[in-house]
Amino acid sequence: MKKLPLPRKKIDEVLFNAFQAIFLFERAKIKTFGLSFEEIYTLQLLKKSSPVRMRTLVEKINIPFSSATRMITRLEKLGYLKRIMHKHDRRGINVILEKDGEKINKSIENNNFNIVFNNISQFNDFQIAAFIETAKCMGKLLYSTTNGKDDKSLPHKQKIKQGAKKTK
Repeated sequence: MKKLPLPRKKIDEVLFNAFQAIFLFERAKIKTFGLSFEEIYTLQLLKKSSPVRMRTLVEKINIPFSSATRMITRLEKLGYLKRIMHKHDRRGINVILEKDGEKINKSIENNNFNIVFNNISQFNDFQIAAFIETAKCMGKLLYSTTNGKDDKSLPHKQKIKQGAKKTK
């Protein structure tokens, strides 16, 4: 294991501050656009790849199929996307981004850019470059071997599991 450049307590503090900033950024999106973060993420995924099979979308969003179905129904009622039958598989459903979905995505992207652009002047070139490099690596940095799935070996899952046994 690589030696860390800061003490563990300081790293925990830095991570908390980063996650807090991301959390507040997400909450602002929810408030501004009236969509849940899962809905925003789904629309952004569909912008990158549309049409996409419902099952593939559920795997990428990593929520239960029933929750994804309700979310897709809501987004469809808002006119942001549409479900269509798969051409070659009668059981398959494809989800496609509609024009209004493209418009809301553009508004979200503009909002994201404007927030960063308006705040970036307080940082020097080195800090900006470091931010960009870190942002490029976030997927790798925050990747979990559980890939978002419910891992019963995690300490907080063990406590929940033990608590459930006591109540039986």
